[in-house]
Amino acid sequence: ENGNLLEHIRADGTTVHYAWDSKDQLIKISDAEGGLWLRDYDTRGRLTEAIDPLGNKTEYAYNLMGLPIGITDASGKTRQLEYNSSGQLTRYVDCSAKASEWAYDARGQLVQFTDAAGQVTRYRHEAGQLAAIRYPDDTEEHFERDAEGRLLSHIDALGRRTEWDYTEAGLLAKRVDAAGQSLRYQWDKLGQLTALRNENGRDAEFHYDPVGRLLAETGFDGAITRYEYEEATGKLARAIDGQRITAYTFDPMGRLTERRAALQTGDAAPREQDWQVERFAYDLNGNLALATNADSRLQWFHDPAGNLVREHQHYSRLGKPLVGVWLHEYDALNQRIATVRPDGHRVSWLTYGSGHLLALQLDERELVSYERDDLHREVARLQGNRLLQTQQWDAMGRLSEQVLAHEAKGPPGQTAGGNRLLVRRYRYDAGGQLTDINDTRRGQLAYRYDPVGRLL
Repeated sequence: ENGNLLEHIRADGTTVHYAWDSKDQLIKISDAEGGLWLRDYDTRGRLTEAIDPLGNKTEYAYNLMGLPIGITDASGKTRQLEYNSSGQLTRYVDCSAKASEWAYDARGQLVQFTDAAGQVTRYRHEAGQLAAIRYPDDTEEHFERDAEGRLLSHIDALGRRTEWDYTEAGLLAKRVDAAGQSLRYQWDKLGQLTALRNENGRDAEFHYDPVGRLLAETGFDGAITRYEYEEATGKLARAIDGQRITAYTFDPMGRLTERRAALQTGDAAPREQDWQVERFAYDLNGNLALATNADSRLQWFHDPAGNLVREHQHYSRLGKPLVGVWLHEYDALNQRIATVRPDGHRVSWLTYGSGHLLALQLDERELVSYERDDLHREVARLQGNRLLQTQQWDAMGRLSEQVLAHEAKGPPGQTAGGNRLLVRRYRYDAGGQLTDINDTRRGQLAYRYDPVGRLL
């Protein structure tokens, strides 16, 4: 009908149906489980609303250029977007009214990003390629490229330099790290990686069949792994890693349905009872629905929107059979907000915005509450035993201080000195590596690294 796809019968026999309006716009999808996904458009053919099978609606608004300027989720909260005359995003305000901003040069290249906390990251370009980044803590990293835009070197904030060389075909030939050590690459005429030589002079090798499937690989330690494939489908059938054999079976959609593992001693094939077997099954929409092995059987049930709403856990080798049922609840944004455990206790989460955690409850009794900054990072945590943990972050988003104290009156984070039980401070070098931990109980811990970031 007008060339529009009406029905898709997939390899496993499941069917997805599609419906279109008179303008050839997709307005309905009926998935294999019968769930209906609805869409509506304005007179200019722009998507204005999408409704999932549970009736949760997302709405979209546009500017005169046809760019989205408002996205209103099923909870009624709106995210706002602004653009420059070239259609580049310049401002984004999330549903908690926290704004991020982007700035561009005359060529449309990103030159500055300002996050919701007011921290600025700057970018510099040369010949249209990113050449340097200056971070909010005033550290910089630099990039050098060839005329084709390939990365030749990277210099981090500590001045450590990593270099790359390429073959005439443009494939990576060598990487030289900040310690002067090389990793070399070899390729065949088809562009397939055939060998690596590491910094210690050890080789890894890769072998392929005529259609490009990996047949064997030899690691730097000399261990060999071989792969075998089904003749009819070309799918992986077995992986042989030394004495360990793993066999795989897939359904027509390419999903794993069985995995068998055994150890082979000598030339004799493993006996049937030597195999450890795991089996998997899926619902009509492709969600994992069943997993079994010799010890357990796990089942998962999903609602029409694909949310996991129930889990059954069966264990058969614990002295006596044990069955546990977990129930899950979701809000209008399809975010999990509660779980009922097998013992009947209900764990629930209070969230804000797009799902940031505010509190954790057990049977409606608050166990933990949280306070967050403009970047939605945790800055305070009040536990049910009235212990207060506060956290601070540096300009790069790294944890800089943690304080554990008895709750005190006043805003979180303002604790009297005598109430403090533990203070821990963290320091980093310009490359972002942790260099010091100052702990009021354990004292000071110092860390040193080699030029490639390995702990000394």
